[in-house]
Amino acid sequence: MKFYKIKMYPILILSIIIIGCNEKAETTKNKLVSIDVRAYVNSNDAISIKNEIERIEYIPLELTDDNSSMVGKIMDVILTKDYIFVLSDPTCGVLQFDIKGNFIRQVAKYGQGPGELLFPISMYSVEEDSKLYITGAYQTTIYNFNGKFEEAFDRGGRMSFYSYPIGEGRVVETSSEGIPFEAKGHFGIGIFSNMGKGDTIMMKNNFSNDKISPSKESGFKLTRCIPSDSGVLFSTMTNDTIYRLTKDTIIPAFCWQRNLSEESLKSSYSLLNFIPTNTELFLYDIIEFPESICFRYVYKEKSFIMLYDKQSGKILSTSTPYKWNDISNVDFWMTMWGINNDIDHGVPIAPLHWYKNKKISIQCTPASTIDYLRDKGMLKTAPDILKKINGDENPIVILYHLKC
Repeated sequence: MKFYKIKMYPILILSIIIIGCNEKAETTKNKLVSIDVRAYVNSNDAISIKNEIERIEYIPLELTDDNSSMVGKIMDVILTKDYIFVLSDPTCGVLQFDIKGNFIRQVAKYGQGPGELLFPISMYSVEEDSKLYITGAYQTTIYNFNGKFEEAFDRGGRMSFYSYPIGEGRVVETSSEGIPFEAKGHFGIGIFSNMGKGDTIMMKNNFSNDKISPSKESGFKLTRCIPSDSGVLFSTMTNDTIYRLTKDTIIPAFCWQRNLSEESLKSSYSLLNFIPTNTELFLYDIIEFPESICFRYVYKEKSFIMLYDKQSGKILSTSTPYKWNDISNVDFWMTMWGINNDIDHGVPIAPLHWYKNKKISIQCTPASTIDYLRDKGMLKTAPDILKKINGDENPIVILYHLKC
């Protein structure tokens, strides 16, 4: 799927913001880390996270004869003690599998009726209540683990994109992509009580800059919201500041210095232009591990991996074999573009979520991506399970069991 085809889902248009790095961290514990990205684009460092991973587990998701379990484009994947939930495209909805990958049911489908989903992009679970929360543009929809619809609420008019729990019944939410900063329902980023139904704990909504682009023509594009044990990291494609949100704070964590040209700066703000490579350097997303943070970024259409060591502050960076247009056609989360897997020589490491209590990071890689990597000769010594997967099968869930 080409990146720009996402425009067929208006609220799912990926997003960009730019803000300066003139904000200061409030505590020494949350020190603001400044990275001059251009200083690393010619680096060719060996990057490994084998010191963080104990073992890797592969769980193929069952594809039934009637195709009722078919997973399309993967929007999100959630792991619980007993289940795997996959949020897919409108054809598939939310699908539930057991922990071995056996199909159980379709939990929810797209639509505008009771319990149906309108422009969902993220979901999370609350295991103690056996509930699944699915974040759509206009409302949050709740199902229990038995597949029964329980309720839906509109979050007080907030048009949210990502929503993740952060402790004490509080959630982090980010505004929907592809809508102007001045649009009704745009709130920036915030922390809210009672799973999003309660009070506003903290909110930040000063991302627009009329000197660069009118607020009626600019908004969030290519946002990322990355939960971990120490809060949620919030980033966007051309945002100089990456924030960490906890249950009661919003603090700048990284200054992602790109020193963009005036043309790139204007392009990154504009909602009239959705092609990422019109901005010469952008951060695609972030992958967090207990001891390090990985940044996937693009410079002049070429893809890169950067690793930041939380303890030493050391930064490593390397280019990958892929150009943006090559990988954006393969799978939605571009899981072939990840950290070199020098553990079992399987697919590159690019997980979506990190579960502290389970000591697991989870990745969901399409079978077509595995086919692509095999064709490129990159899985010659991979585990047998990856050599047997057919490109027409369902995705495989990969669990990285962490050492700490």
